[in-house]
Amino acid sequence: MFKGWERHIKVDGIVGQGTLLGLDEALVEEWVYTPTVQNNVVIKLNRKWQTSESTIGEYSVVGTNIKGYMLEEKGPDTTKAGLEQRIPEGTYYLEWHNGRKFKGVLKLHNSKVARSRAILIHKGNSARDTEGCLLPGRVRRKNFVGSSKPAFEELISHIKRLEFRMLALKLRQNMKKVSLYTALVTPLLILISFYTYSEKLESYDVESSAKCIDSAFSNVISRNDIEDNTESFYQCFPKTFDNFVSVFGYSDLDTTGPLAENDKAYDFIDFFFELSESNGHHNDVIQLGVEGSWQIDNVAYLQHLLHSFVTKNLDESLNELSKLSPRELESFWFFYFDGQTPLKEMPKELSALKEKNLDVYLVAESEFKRSINPIQS
Repeated sequence: MFKGWERHIKVDGIVGQGTLLGLDEALVEEWVYTPTVQNNVVIKLNRKWQTSESTIGEYSVVGTNIKGYMLEEKGPDTTKAGLEQRIPEGTYYLEWHNGRKFKGVLKLHNSKVARSRAILIHKGNSARDTEGCLLPGRVRRKNFVGSSKPAFEELISHIKRLEFRMLALKLRQNMKKVSLYTALVTPLLILISFYTYSEKLESYDVESSAKCIDSAFSNVISRNDIEDNTESFYQCFPKTFDNFVSVFGYSDLDTTGPLAENDKAYDFIDFFFELSESNGHHNDVIQLGVEGSWQIDNVAYLQHLLHSFVTKNLDESLNELSKLSPRELESFWFFYFDGQTPLKEMPKELSALKEKNLDVYLVAESEFKRSINPIQS
């Protein structure tokens, strides 16, 4: 345990002012800590990747097999609030937090970062979901961590099982810049004549579709009948938002889709986008955004990739968007901007819409305004 704090603590089992002063002193001076006392919980976080949007590190819980990634705000480090930048490296005391927005989460603090900052560990996927907080996940992509819900629940469940005496997070950084994330899947630049969604997918239920996606993808990765399995994969992949949620997401009743907490799901979604783009099936991507609404993890990743897809394939996307009904177009842009934390400004990459197609841009602008002020819309 921490050395030197015994003088502050009476052996009475009571956490009093002396105990708290001892903890604060230990955190400030970063005394050497050896996790030998039963029920102590130490989370080690090593920051490793940074971009202009976010910082991602690897975390582990000392003495357990619990590990994953954590996404934070971009750098540089700061102790000031409201700058949308990450906190400094160091050792932090953790305590339970139950606020209006987040309940049953962990709050970090030390002598430099006050409790009032409300720097939390909670569920989330991208920098948009945090204002300095730490977001755990089991999968890493550029500016994104996936499987945040199961990663967070694993961490919290472990801590709740223990009547811990000490809970701390040790944060260090050994970072490199990330200019481009290389997907795990090598794009197959082959042109395939796909059946239409209505011809093929009607014969699949949710479970069958999920098994087909997993099996076909595994065969493609193994270079086994690549063309046939690529076609099977594409046909089995959902082509509407509701079907996507049924396979990859969570229902309103918290029903879990068969691939909702499968870490390979992010490879599956990457592969679908790669195939759609390389084969000119832009409409299939656009349709996934129609009637959509934000959810954590796979749905958030769908939205994340959709943002990149639209800006990268702007002309093709506009062509498909212009074919949507007014209601469908509004719902697409609603999903595009939806999230647990509203965007503060219209994405700059959409400015080209105004010149290329004013009607589509005005709908996007309207839905953006509604997303930041939903009560008055």
